[in-house]
Amino acid sequence: MAGEATLKALAAEAAANEARYRARVRTVLRSSYSGHWRRMLSPLLGALELKCNNTAYPPVMDAIDLLKR
Repeated sequence: MAGEATLKALAAEAAANEARYRARVRTVLRSSYSGHWRRMLSPLLGALELKCNNTAYPPVMDAIDLLKR
């Protein structure tokens, strides 16, 4: 039978491993998705024709034009 200190140590180790595992999964997924969307952005923007007549959004439209180029 394990003592209370041993059980607490095991619980702390499991929690630390879980946090490292989740961080690793998040990193891998994020890099995978960011790489995918980075490749897809140019063809997607090329297929879309975006227009805006709102005077508040020219910087956004300029940024989209820059991304298209």
